[in-house]
Amino acid sequence: MAIVICDLETTLINELKCILNSSSNDCRTLLRQFLNAKKKSISTDKREVFISNELHEHNLFKYEKRDVIQNIIYRIARGQDVNIYLSNRQGELNHTDLTLTVFGLHHLHLGDKVENKGKRKGLIKGTKSILFAKFDKDRAYLVDILSHDIETGFLNRKLLNIIHKNWPHLLEPYRIKRMGVSCRDITDTEFTKMIKHGINIPFSPEDGVVFFLPGSLTMANTDADNEMVIIGAMKDIERAERRIKDILHHLSAYIKKTTGIEYNVLRFSVVLTNDGLAIENKNSGIFLLFAMEIYTLQILQQRQSNILKLYDFSAFLFIYFNLIREHFRLASIDWCEFNNHNNSQV
Repeated sequence: MAIVICDLETTLINELKCILNSSSNDCRTLLRQFLNAKKKSISTDKREVFISNELHEHNLFKYEKRDVIQNIIYRIARGQDVNIYLSNRQGELNHTDLTLTVFGLHHLHLGDKVENKGKRKGLIKGTKSILFAKFDKDRAYLVDILSHDIETGFLNRKLLNIIHKNWPHLLEPYRIKRMGVSCRDITDTEFTKMIKHGINIPFSPEDGVVFFLPGSLTMANTDADNEMVIIGAMKDIERAERRIKDILHHLSAYIKKTTGIEYNVLRFSVVLTNDGLAIENKNSGIFLLFAMEIYTLQILQQRQSNILKLYDFSAFLFIYFNLIREHFRLASIDWCEFNNHNNSQV
């Protein structure tokens, strides 16, 4: 029986440190930074663009910033990069964008020139007027323009009210159907203070209609959704290490059959590939993909463009692709086959 060396957490730490250029050595912190960076980035998918009635009537949309906004719409519709319009803090690994985390909205500056120095070097010139937008996989919703220096900051319930009026289906999953009280007597200032202190409260766009917020914060002011993913990821890595050892005999036999080599020591590590967060057998180049049963996480990094993306894991542990043979050829053994083979040996 081959000896197995399998420290997945350490190898994942090394991968994330390299990608993020982070000084942290804590796996949870690195995953948090990665997920934060991913959430703040807008992917270059082509999207159908929807514009709220309120934005249509905004003077900046109709006149002063019309050309800038039309250019943003053009870029979104054609899958071009719009990250240059975002905050200069988008690259800060430990910065939590509250509007994005709690409301699910990005905010875009409406400048017309790219800065060549200062905090916004390489980004569009910052403006006091900010466009708020929601980005789904194939749709973008342009909500409204607010001033950068409004009293409540960017946590203004007006944005949610506009979404409710124009696209009620976006908030329907968060509707509280049996709540006998209204939250409408809370001022915007009070609402903002509560959110900033990690208090997750509902909001009511009209009498008798109450919603949870699309996102929420932990008491440590981190993204609650990301924290759930991190908890699941750490459990999954631990489970993957155990499973590899459980099926080591069959893995060893498959590697020998595939490569023609019998290894005395099998080394496994976590790597970030163009197709996911995978577990690589360093001896052979064979990759495993392990699935979470409750929480889902798959990390994808396009090394050539340094864009971070996030997708779901598949449903089973399987041999993902075999680099020894044809490039990215899908191998034929999956966990079901391992499981059936185990049962037949009993």
